[in-house]
Amino acid sequence: MLDIAHSVFVAMGIWDSIIAPNGDFSSEQLDKIPWSISITVELAVLMTFVAQGFFAYRIYVLQRKWIVAVPLAILALGRLACASAAVSQLQV
Repeated sequence: MLDIAHSVFVAMGIWDSIIAPNGDFSSEQLDKIPWSISITVELAVLMTFVAQGFFAYRIYVLQRKWIVAVPLAILALGRLACASAAVSQLQV
């Protein structure tokens, strides 16, 4: 479901940045970031977090080594937080 939503928002972002301006490719128009691109980036970050979290969980389940799994989970959570903060700055 996240991948489908990601694809839809990519298509919306392409539409908003290329087709909707009706040929107005001034520097002012090109500097605008469509709102759908921000959502696209956030969805990509969320999908990456789910995959990395599952990877850390599988390491813990299969090897019972929390010394490996916990740092991976912390790094994945840190990446989620940093990327979400960066996405929040896209609309400013």
